[in-house]
Amino acid sequence: KHGSGMRVRPMEEWDRLDPEILFERVRVTHDEALLREIFEVHRLLEMEIVALAAARRTADDLDTLRAAVGGMRENLASALL
Repeated sequence: KHGSGMRVRPMEEWDRLDPEILFERVRVTHDEALLREIFEVHRLLEMEIVALAAARRTADDLDTLRAAVGGMRENLASALL
């Protein structure tokens, strides 16, 4: 409710997977092991997402990707001139 102030809930009630909580935990504690674990999970999820996207792609999806890659090539070529 607007104007009621802000309260910090007890740590036991925090969502430990909340991105803001994870960020602050790594920032404050410099917990490199946690950071590595987060990146490992991200890589695993990313690979599965890519595999699903590739398996479910349509001809229109491929056309869209080709157009996007073509546009990136043009932008890169003009930037290098």
